[in-house]
Amino acid sequence: MVVNEKALRTRIKEAFKNQGYTVAVDDGVMWINGGFWLIWVNTDEVSNETLSLITLHTRKTLRDGEAYKVVKGDNGPIVQKVLLDAAMASAKTMGDHLAARTMSETFKMLKTNLRYDGCGVWQNDTHLNVVLIDPRYEALIEDKKGVTALGTGIYAEGEISGAWVLRKDVKGQEVQLQHLAGMRWVLT
Repeated sequence: MVVNEKALRTRIKEAFKNQGYTVAVDDGVMWINGGFWLIWVNTDEVSNETLSLITLHTRKTLRDGEAYKVVKGDNGPIVQKVLLDAAMASAKTMGDHLAARTMSETFKMLKTNLRYDGCGVWQNDTHLNVVLIDPRYEALIEDKKGVTALGTGIYAEGEISGAWVLRKDVKGQEVQLQHLAGMRWVLT
């Protein structure tokens, strides 16, 4: 599995306490969106621990075609049913990026040993472009060898799961990032 479920449960708990997260089941696939990350897992492959956590938050067993926004309230979870199409907006955006990617060159992203501004530095081995990924979110990706650039982040996909993690926006640091991109940091 591409997704590290222990890290996923940690991110779900963090999102639950802060901005909330959206969970949806569509055609046998569970989609979990925490704002800066989007995970999909075949429903048959989701671990019991992850299912238990989501059920604890939603107070429901999710069925195909259902979607909920969940956030911690003063007196327990606040669960709001949302339209499946609205919940799947991020997945559609990711899908649009995937469709566009098939028509153009795929850029493989490799994790470097560098840290910048508290983030992991990922570099495209061909063009040397760099992106910064929050270490909490890059931990969601178990196998870091099959990662590619996708839209404004990085993407890893396997047969039963996938993860899309958005890059950290670093306004005012373009010069430093261009300097980092001027050298090859990926160890070969």
